[in-house]
Amino acid sequence: MTGGGTGAGAARIARSDLVLGRPLGDGGQGRVWAVEKRLVNRTWPVAFKEYHPKALGELRVDVLERMVAHLPSRPASEGRWLAGNTAWPAALVTDGQDVRGFLMRQIPDEYFLTLRGGARKPAGFEFLLNPEAYLRNVVGVVPSPRQLFGLLLALAEMLDRLHGLGVVAGDLSPKNLLFSLSGPRPGCFLIDCDAMGLHGAWALEPVQTPAWQLPGGERAETRQGDAYKFALLAVRLFMHEQQGQDPAPLRALDPAVGELAARGLGADPARR
Repeated sequence: MTGGGTGAGAARIARSDLVLGRPLGDGGQGRVWAVEKRLVNRTWPVAFKEYHPKALGELRVDVLERMVAHLPSRPASEGRWLAGNTAWPAALVTDGQDVRGFLMRQIPDEYFLTLRGGARKPAGFEFLLNPEAYLRNVVGVVPSPRQLFGLLLALAEMLDRLHGLGVVAGDLSPKNLLFSLSGPRPGCFLIDCDAMGLHGAWALEPVQTPAWQLPGGERAETRQGDAYKFALLAVRLFMHEQQGQDPAPLRALDPAVGELAARGLGADPARR
């Protein structure tokens, strides 16, 4: 498997042709399996997300198909960037004529944490939104302010590039956003990409993670909504809290960045 077929359509692979490995996770929408003997872009290990019946009943297959076809329809450098930095849908998985789920790349090894006690978990930003004592005792690492700024820069660059590709994250939250502090610079990796919007269309009904909702009932399906949630994440990283909207700790380290975060949290989407 090299991606998602041609620009004229989306690749479809029969479920019966997959060699499934170990289960990787089970969530509200579906179960994720490792897939053996296949690679995304001839490079990365593959995972299969198989939707639960309820999610299948709500799925807009035409939009998911466009998401799969979108990757190879882009210039090679853009498609490779998308596949390299996100778990973007790469091929539809079918049972007869029915779509059952999709293939994507597995989470890269550098985006996992080995917690105190030996448990291995995806390195969600949720771990970073805790007091330093928790980070030291449970996570085993306390990122420096410079590293946190590096993560925010990486995420800002990622969102800017996604928006340029016509993609809106929508439910941008610390559970579907992973971090890495290894390598020459901090990095981010996005999962649950089938819940993102492509050119204003959504394969699944947009949702918002509790405590990460937009103000005043604002719709989450916009770039301005992504900007608000980015600012909220920036503030909470330096507050070391799961909730709250006080930019003071961030402003104390860098007044200009603190001011940008405060503007990002504004009620007027056009001024973010």
